[in-house]
Amino acid sequence: MNKTSDDTHSIEMDEIETKSLIDGNESGREHGHDAKVNERTLSRQFKTSKYLLFLTLFTGFFLRVLFDNILISKSETAHETAAVTSSAVVTSFAAGPPPLLTDILDARNHKIVGDVSWLLDFAVVDFAKCGTTYLMHYFGIKSVDTYVHDSELCYMSKVQPYKLVEEYYDKATVTNDGRKILLGLKCPEDLETEFGIANYHKYFPNTKLIVSMRHPVWYFQSYYNYRAYNNYPQKMPKTTHLVGLCEEDSPYVPWYCGKDCPSGNQNVCTARANFHHALSRLGKTPMSTPEEANLLQHEMTIFRTRNKVFLMELRQLDANMDASKYLARDLKDFLGLKHDLEPLKDHRAAKVYENKKAAKHLINICDDEHAEVRLILIQIGKNSAQWITKYFLQSQDVFVSSRDKFVELLEDWQLDPCLEEN
Repeated sequence: MNKTSDDTHSIEMDEIETKSLIDGNESGREHGHDAKVNERTLSRQFKTSKYLLFLTLFTGFFLRVLFDNILISKSETAHETAAVTSSAVVTSFAAGPPPLLTDILDARNHKIVGDVSWLLDFAVVDFAKCGTTYLMHYFGIKSVDTYVHDSELCYMSKVQPYKLVEEYYDKATVTNDGRKILLGLKCPEDLETEFGIANYHKYFPNTKLIVSMRHPVWYFQSYYNYRAYNNYPQKMPKTTHLVGLCEEDSPYVPWYCGKDCPSGNQNVCTARANFHHALSRLGKTPMSTPEEANLLQHEMTIFRTRNKVFLMELRQLDANMDASKYLARDLKDFLGLKHDLEPLKDHRAAKVYENKKAAKHLINICDDEHAEVRLILIQIGKNSAQWITKYFLQSQDVFVSSRDKFVELLEDWQLDPCLEEN
């Protein structure tokens, strides 16, 4: 719209300038006539005026085209650079002060009114019980180049992105050696709620996303036990009652309720193990074949996002795994950090359940009573592994560490982990 408006203004100005020059020439001829200038002099002046008019218009046109091309070139370069990586925004920020808070945020009306895409560099948007807390501390405490709030910030899902701007604006700082501290957050539901991805797409299109997953069977057991233990004495439904969507009337994970959701399932359901459904909402694959469509049978909105994605399998956080050998280095490169990240350590530790009454409600997913749910989760694992490997990993916006080893871990999702354990 701005370009159209500028072009119209340019045309109008050309017409005004041309008319002014012509009027001036006519005035000169009338004055020459009145002064009885001879015909030869008048003709010479007229020819000179025509030449000057042509030269003026041509020069003006040439300079205008040259100037417009310079502006367009600069605009396209800036746009392309910003689309590739948020480090371009970092360079711009480091070169000068950030915009005033009042220029980007209408705090009174809770509205973002300016460009805030430079503010959030990365987001840990893993799925629940897939290493989000570990990664939050890894980037928030162990790295000198990054800052992550020490608890979940799910403002995107809660349709409150303005709160993130309020909270993070003063944290956008540059070190003495000219480095911008990269700002990140943790929210393990942003890919699954109705508004999470929409707000990243609208306000933070350059934010890099870090996503960790795990075998759907272990994911389901871990999340079930987390709810059963931490929300005791509220009881969890039987696992056979948790098949399908969390809430019957919505394909999304509701952000407005946890243990108080109408279904009583505390947001635990087999549908949430469809990691590929949530990932597909980022719009990184063609979705143009019946084969892919068959793997993505969901009704959630899809956005063609620019956000880069670093994908990992939970076992890559185990320092003893071959698949984790280069993970720290690859995460450093993905985020564009100056300093090396600390080597990974085995983060898995035996959970100590001090509340014995609550611990009685924990499940062992390998027990026979959960066989039905386990079969459903294994089929989900097959579909997820197939879509991620065949489609998602083909996107230039998606990155993994030790690709071959990563794919091997996904192949395990097609197997019953309980049989392997036995």
